[in-house]
Amino acid sequence: MSADHKSSAALWTGMRPGKMHLFNQGGSREVEYLLSDRVQKPRSVFAPGTRIKMNAVPMFLGVFIPWGIYIFCCGLTSFSLNYSNPSLVRGLLALVFAVWVGAVFAAVWTRHRNPDPTWVTYLALVNGIAAIAGTVSGEVSFSTFSGSYYRIRDLRVVSDVDASYTSGQNLLDAGIVHFAPGNHFDDLRTWHFKYGSTWCVAPLVTNRTVPLAGSYDFWIVGKDCCSHVASDFRCGAWYRARAPTGLRVVDDDDLAMYQLSMGPFSTTTTISWQSSRRSPCTISPRQTRCS
Repeated sequence: MSADHKSSAALWTGMRPGKMHLFNQGGSREVEYLLSDRVQKPRSVFAPGTRIKMNAVPMFLGVFIPWGIYIFCCGLTSFSLNYSNPSLVRGLLALVFAVWVGAVFAAVWTRHRNPDPTWVTYLALVNGIAAIAGTVSGEVSFSTFSGSYYRIRDLRVVSDVDASYTSGQNLLDAGIVHFAPGNHFDDLRTWHFKYGSTWCVAPLVTNRTVPLAGSYDFWIVGKDCCSHVASDFRCGAWYRARAPTGLRVVDDDDLAMYQLSMGPFSTTTTISWQSSRRSPCTISPRQTRCS
């Protein structure tokens, strides 16, 4: 091997380790930079090997306690207890809201003592929402559906009533009335009153005869089921020849509108029966009051 070849080989072998060393040093710095960026970056809870310790008890309480409060408040205000003993219902609701206020104070106290978020705050918030929502929805359900049912249920059921011979004074406590055969509304004396809805009325007579007392004490009523320009009553089972059955109207606001619709035919013993718009077989009034 010549001297030039030996010197070039020495130069090559001498330079190669240095280059490799420099390359390895640069790669280490780059890897360290990437690793430090990954280490300092917050890890996702979905990353493999990452676990978060969670308390299952507050999770279950946060789901089932608000649900139970909503059901309890809604049930109290929707059904028979709100009709038979409203004072007890108001007392139980006051107790629920008192507990909720206590939970709010506990949440505020806890946040002052512990700056970290806590499930007590969440419970105080959702429990208040559940109590308010349950009470409101229950009251709406009671005033719209349940209340009328319980009021009519407390009244008596009367059968074979002849509208031309029976005085309204004799049926002031009637909730459900089955009229005798031959009773039907007088289609020549139907009328209406327009205020938002159209409040339609028609007097009940026997075989189209004027009542013996000279006054129309029984009326079939309905909403938005008659003509604005003619005596045309088409509420409920208006086309049926069979004797109607009526449920007494118990809503005072609706009754006032029906009284205005009766005009000069209204008497101090008028009883109104609201005509059902769904059933083709019965006339089921939803409102009645004797004034």
